[in-house]
Amino acid sequence: MEVFSDQKAVRVLEDARNKLVGPNSCWQNAYTYLRKISSIYLFTGCKETITTEEKRKRFAWYLSDCFIKDSGRPAFPTCKDESTMMSCLKKLDDHELKIYLDFLLETNTICQQLQSYAFKHEIERLVNELKSTVQNTEDKLDILESKSDSLIQTSSMIHDSLGSLRGSCGKHLRN
Repeated sequence: MEVFSDQKAVRVLEDARNKLVGPNSCWQNAYTYLRKISSIYLFTGCKETITTEEKRKRFAWYLSDCFIKDSGRPAFPTCKDESTMMSCLKKLDDHELKIYLDFLLETNTICQQLQSYAFKHEIERLVNELKSTVQNTEDKLDILESKSDSLIQTSSMIHDSLGSLRGSCGKHLRN
């Protein structure tokens, strides 16, 4: 397996995006790991998100494991969060290690693509939320306008009734 070009990383990422939709998918877990290591992920660069070589290696591990599973091969051996990546990497055979290294070399590109994708979806979510809020506000303004019109009509009727009463009272007082 040769090292990814940027286009190949984009294709891998597109496949990963399609798999992110499923609940508890492998790719969703890899993405969740990336989000977990930076609480303000959307607003930080990938260099800040994957701050240490250990985090970058673990992210590559998750991505490689997903790729292996998707290609119909057995999953990577378990690598607990408290284990060092060095100890986890020793469990891989040569073929798995090569796949892992290919992903390791592309973690920054994949991170940037995921970040861009997440930012786009966050903007879409915010725009949809804003649209919903605007629609809700517009509906409330329509109700308020209707009630205001009703209040003005009622007020006008009261005013007319008072004028009519004054006129009647005035006639009776003159007589």
